[in-house]
Amino acid sequence: MSTLNVGTITTTGRVNLPTYNNSNLPANQQGLIVYNSDAGTIDLNTGSAWTQGAGTKDGTSAAKAADSAIQLKTDYPSLSGTGLYWIKINNIPTLCMCEMTINGGGWILGMNINTSDGHNAFYGNDDFWTSPFRVSDKPGLGASFNPVSAFTNDFKAIGGGNVWKNFSGTKLLIVVHEKDGNNYYGWRSWNLTTSVATTFESFFDGGFKTASPNLVSGQAPGGGSVNYYKRITDGSIASAQTGPAGSLYSKTPNSYENADLITNAANGAQDGNRITQVSAGGATGPNATNQTYPRGDNQGAGFGTYYDMTIDGRPESDAQSWDSGTWTNASGGRFGRDTLENGLDDIQPGGGTRPRGGGWHYWKIWGGKPYTASPFAGGTGGGGDTYNWNGYTGYDYDFAIYIK
Repeated sequence: MSTLNVGTITTTGRVNLPTYNNSNLPANQQGLIVYNSDAGTIDLNTGSAWTQGAGTKDGTSAAKAADSAIQLKTDYPSLSGTGLYWIKINNIPTLCMCEMTINGGGWILGMNINTSDGHNAFYGNDDFWTSPFRVSDKPGLGASFNPVSAFTNDFKAIGGGNVWKNFSGTKLLIVVHEKDGNNYYGWRSWNLTTSVATTFESFFDGGFKTASPNLVSGQAPGGGSVNYYKRITDGSIASAQTGPAGSLYSKTPNSYENADLITNAANGAQDGNRITQVSAGGATGPNATNQTYPRGDNQGAGFGTYYDMTIDGRPESDAQSWDSGTWTNASGGRFGRDTLENGLDDIQPGGGTRPRGGGWHYWKIWGGKPYTASPFAGGTGGGGDTYNWNGYTGYDYDFAIYIK
């Protein structure tokens, strides 16, 4: 290699640097400057080692992982829609599903609830809602942690640096879509209540944390109130009730109305939700202890539903429509097809080795109450879609929950 010794080089054109990759960088070439095609960086040889200069952080590979989705959107403002990008989470390059258009972009997907993927994300799916390292391996309750399939499954971002546990944000976004984050009906964003909740793990890490064996709270609130763990949002930022897929159903929970979000909640009838809503600014918190909000009974509307835990369990589902007026199924009920209506393993509660009611071990259930009265007390009831909790809204909405 020829050597040119000069003081200063000034050019109005470009300088073509030699290109190498990590496997063929030459040794003992002090002062050599090259382009490293693996890392996307300008590297300098010190004579004994290579030092890596600032490189492209466009999120296209682990080596080019961006510091944040917000920074990625700032550096590349033309980015739009949903897509997979490498982002440093807990300083670990992590493949993330990101939303780069809605409300300024820069959002990272933490959870997705697919209401028709064959996996039930009801309240009793404790692994899905509360574990920072697991998705359930129980029959019928599985989920994905692969961001490539984030919209076609119940999804939880626990891979790589673990968005769900380790990413701390200040804003939350829920997008109502149908198996495609770009094909949405509407969305709403909020400020997080940062004094009590900045990570997905912190949303669900206390209060009525589990639904085992058949209770959400040890003592149901009275007077039509709703007990909850945290009010995780502190005012809506912006929203849209229409999108590329059409207009949003007006009884869609946790998105359509201007309301704040509470987690790990239960009403006086032992109807539970992992996420449900309260009037904006109306809850008597927020803090990290159980609260009571007299909202006149939410009828179990929201995400992660679990009806009547003390009455042997009912058909539980991923998401239920808002408004107690839909209790007789006047266009109300569940979203999608995921429900425990038909049981999961046909083990009769009270029989075998499994406890009665609750959890994931339902026997045959019909119309909101067990298929047969025995061995249940009051185990009768209408069948099919008689009741709201078993009815079908006619909408197969899915719910993507982002943070930034």
